[in-house]
Amino acid sequence: MILPNKVNPPEQPQPRLYRLWLFCAVFLLFSSESLLQTTFPAPNEPHYLTKARAAADPDWCSRDFFLTSTNAHYCFLQLIGPLAARFSFFSVSFAGRLLCLVILSCAWLRLGSALLLSPVSAVAGASFFVLLSQTGNFSGEWILGGFESKVPAWALGLFAVSGWITALRQQRTKAVIVPALCNGAAISFHPVVGAWFAIAVFFGALIALALERQRRLRTHDDSFLPSHLITMLATYTLFTTVAAMPGLIPALGFLAGSDLPQQDLDRASFIQVFWRLSHHLDPRSLSLKNLLFAAVVTGLAVVCSKRLTETRCEQSVRFRLLMCIFAVSGLIAGLGFVAGWHKLPVSEMTNWQWKAKLLRFYPFRLFDGLLPIYLGVALAALLQRRLPTVGRQQMRTMIACFVVVPLCTAALQRPASPAGFTPQQHQDWVSMCRWIRNETPDDALVLTPRESLDFKWFAERAEYVCYKDCPQDAAGILEWDRRLWFLHEWTLESSSDGRYDKEDLLELNRRTGCDFLLTRILGPFSSQPIHTVGEWRLYRVPAVSTEAAL
Repeated sequence: MILPNKVNPPEQPQPRLYRLWLFCAVFLLFSSESLLQTTFPAPNEPHYLTKARAAADPDWCSRDFFLTSTNAHYCFLQLIGPLAARFSFFSVSFAGRLLCLVILSCAWLRLGSALLLSPVSAVAGASFFVLLSQTGNFSGEWILGGFESKVPAWALGLFAVSGWITALRQQRTKAVIVPALCNGAAISFHPVVGAWFAIAVFFGALIALALERQRRLRTHDDSFLPSHLITMLATYTLFTTVAAMPGLIPALGFLAGSDLPQQDLDRASFIQVFWRLSHHLDPRSLSLKNLLFAAVVTGLAVVCSKRLTETRCEQSVRFRLLMCIFAVSGLIAGLGFVAGWHKLPVSEMTNWQWKAKLLRFYPFRLFDGLLPIYLGVALAALLQRRLPTVGRQQMRTMIACFVVVPLCTAALQRPASPAGFTPQQHQDWVSMCRWIRNETPDDALVLTPRESLDFKWFAERAEYVCYKDCPQDAAGILEWDRRLWFLHEWTLESSSDGRYDKEDLLELNRRTGCDFLLTRILGPFSSQPIHTVGEWRLYRVPAVSTEAAL
């Protein structure tokens, strides 16, 4: 029998206008992070949206090797590609962020409802979540920010968790179908995020069942979990798998599609895990600040969990389910951290291959994203238990306070320019990119500097190689690495005599096919730039005839 709970009464339907008001409050909170604090474009948006446009229009920037590399996020690219080909990148980014914020806001309110949070507590939890997201992270994971495939996947994952909690309390197998479809859709949008959600839900439920059986032996109470949990899990798994097929099948083909020798596959994994994405994947590369953030937030989450589950009430029961899902994410991250940890530099290790194969699946991602979410709702639930019943006017005042604080902190933290640029440098960079878009041939290939993040966004021209735009398939990673090393060697050799002359540029054209070179630090050149904006200079690379190249 479920005990009555005066502090956390059962869910009651709210007037439509009132629900809209709550939605707007949460939407404003999430907007503070995504629209106010994050610049346009966000660091990853050029990576995803230009790839989407190229998927819909293969003739666009067809000489850019990253855009022609294998696609890892098939469903997202197929859905967004036609929009990116028709509308400006800014329009697609802005509309995409708004849509994701709407879905995330609905998912958050659904999670609050599943956990029996009051309206004030649901908004307070969202405020705590935003503030924690602004404070730090564990391995670089973010949810509120730009527009890319993982953002809708996170929203759908939260819908899945919320629906799963509600279905277990209703003890109805059919009630897991909708959450399962949400989880499957999350996998289709982002296979890694969605798959970790599915694993956490599955094993979290099993752990909850094991803990409940121990409690039943002591209290003889059968009010927590249904006896047909296995049937519910089987149903959940089946419908999740079916809904995941549109994105799962291309992802599996992506993983198994390379016919390269094992040595090359290992080298590609090494480059991806221990170099390009080491700040996300390699435990040894995680900063002390990030580790401290994770330790403090995890400690607070454990304390809150203990306080929330001390009493036997309906809300405590539901939080135990969420706690088990969160614990599974922590277990995955912990196992990944221990298995991936190494004292020696990777170049001196003899067993790095299996570590790279494990770490490339982002074992820290789900835990990192759930940290601020779980602590946010846990703090909100504790606040709800401490606050007396408040009137509607007091409720509106409290909600307004919870919304204003994150908005102010987001405005204060908004960067003046993207990382690696001063405001003036980026303003000049955008002006140069727009000139290139208007004054160079559509099929031009440009050698861009290492700090290039949004060249294709503004210039709409192909790049020979971009450090940010690393492909995810083994062949693409190796080619990306080869191009970077070639440029490093070409730069050293060309500058050895103190000047970049015509022969150096001819060699660049012969080896890369580049038509233009954009720089602010290379030089001096024997030729004059064809266009200059601030520190940025654009040089024409003379073409080598076919006969000379042969």
